[in-house]
Amino acid sequence: MTTKEDVIAALEAFQATVEELVATLPKSEWDKGIYENGWNAKQVLSHLSSTAGVAGFILTLARTGPVVGRREGDSEFDNDAFNAQQVAAREKKAVKALLTEITDTLYRDRQVVKAAPDQLLAAPFEAPWGERGTVADIIAGSFTEHLGGHVNDLKAVVA
Repeated sequence: MTTKEDVIAALEAFQATVEELVATLPKSEWDKGIYENGWNAKQVLSHLSSTAGVAGFILTLARTGPVVGRREGDSEFDNDAFNAQQVAAREKKAVKALLTEITDTLYRDRQVVKAAPDQLLAAPFEAPWGERGTVADIIAGSFTEHLGGHVNDLKAVVA
């Protein structure tokens, strides 16, 4: 079972890796394409910046309960359009500003996780994207799997 300490460790490891990437990736590489027909390195960093607050988001949802009125198969929310909008909103931000946004968000979310009751973190939860587990599992998994996957793609640019 994922503990509060595991969640905090996942946030800290994610932050350390992103900080290292920003420090080591040459300025010339931020425009390099990461995904075929998709984002470049800076846009991936923008996506990380827009989603770094996932711990606070999940904890808020877990506290307030499931979304009422949504049925399986509803397609009202377009995740790809949302991500594109969030990345576009950060287009003019410098890499350093994106990193600051990430570190500030992670600092805030670490405090929120530390203050969360253990029983809330251990509660069963289904994320809006369909993943199921405990609240702590979903938060830690978001950093090690989804965001971690993007970080690994950025690491490939450095390699």
